[in-house]
Amino acid sequence: MNKIANGFFLTFFFLIATATIINAGILESLDNELTGLVEKAEPYLVTVEARGDTPNRAFVGSGTLIDQDGHVLTTTSVIGKSDNIKVSFKNGEEYNAAIIGTDYHSGLALLKIKPLDRQSPKFGDPKNLRDGSWIIVIGNCYDIPNSVDFGVFSGFTDEGFMQLSVQSGPGSSGSAIFNTKGEMIGVLIAQATETVSFNLTNDNYIKVKTNKYGLTEPQNPGSLDIDLPTVGTSLALPVDKIRHITDQLKKNGVVEHGFLGIRQKSLSSKIRLVFNIDNGVIVVSTTKDSPAERGGVARNDIITRFDGIKVKGPEHFYSLVRSHMPGDKIEVEVIRDSSKVKLDVVLGRAPDEGYYGFLQNQSRTVRDQENVSPSTRGLANKLDIIKDQVSQLDGIKDVEIKIDIEELENKMIELEDHLDKLANKINDLSKKLENK
Repeated sequence: MNKIANGFFLTFFFLIATATIINAGILESLDNELTGLVEKAEPYLVTVEARGDTPNRAFVGSGTLIDQDGHVLTTTSVIGKSDNIKVSFKNGEEYNAAIIGTDYHSGLALLKIKPLDRQSPKFGDPKNLRDGSWIIVIGNCYDIPNSVDFGVFSGFTDEGFMQLSVQSGPGSSGSAIFNTKGEMIGVLIAQATETVSFNLTNDNYIKVKTNKYGLTEPQNPGSLDIDLPTVGTSLALPVDKIRHITDQLKKNGVVEHGFLGIRQKSLSSKIRLVFNIDNGVIVVSTTKDSPAERGGVARNDIITRFDGIKVKGPEHFYSLVRSHMPGDKIEVEVIRDSSKVKLDVVLGRAPDEGYYGFLQNQSRTVRDQENVSPSTRGLANKLDIIKDQVSQLDGIKDVEIKIDIEELENKMIELEDHLDKLANKINDLSKKLENK
């Protein structure tokens, strides 16, 4: 019996030892694969520095050299409106970069440095990813060693972006996304408002940088403010969209997108029930003299199909419109007064302000904004009357009331959308419980 027990324990420990060795081998192999991928990416990953009117302030992010002609991909959140841009490689090589073009609807920017005999990435097909596939995010930010983050692919958004479950650090905007084969499948996109700021205090470092830019040294050389755009939404632009955008930027310097000219919101549970529909968007308002207005789209129309494609919701509808070109004639199917109506609209050109990038246009008064509803304009007029009355009160001077009416209205619409979505989820859950 003791021999049997001893044999059992020996076998057990042998299996444990074997499993440990096998796992160690797997981990070592994985480590070699990942470090090899990072090493292969180093020659074409760059740091992008953009300086505006303030000499002691810089936006910094990552970028990727995509060909030997010197084209570099980064994001609009990194370069902003700056025309003073530097691109530097990990080995210390640094070059001036010109802006070929920007696309604020996707958040992508294309730069160009001089032609270089350097390795460029091999591109893969992001459509081969499955929900739960591993992805690797590699950036190169501001003399900091390559930032490597691991995450999981969570599917495509209605706008066509890759949604990633990954926690990326400061300066990761513009980082390259790789699959487990080492193929580049996208670029990490960041919103301009999402930044981490810090202050550099190395006097010599700042002197070197200011001299490189041909700037005078700051009076306080120990103070340089750095803004690093980060990614909170974990969205990446896939390479198929990147190719389409870069081709247009190389050719024309701009990317043209279709424009309809409406404000829309998602369907409420009540609307879904009354009209017996499960998809579409409600037209809140139309912009004056827009393609929508000229094509006969009216307020309270429910748009269910666009160019024959079933509209899922506001984000999907935005993507459908922007994926077409100005001048395209599109059939729009709407529900109006319980009847289906088909309208033909000719799309216009979308303004430069974007969905995920910086907004190009500056804030204006409510009456100058064509897409503001009449009720909002009326409220703005009432506020002006109140301002005039308050300013006439004795003892009160320099009274200023600043209220962004359009922003307030948008927030109310967003809140209503969230409540509608919550109600829909509750209804779905109730149906599932009833079926059980």
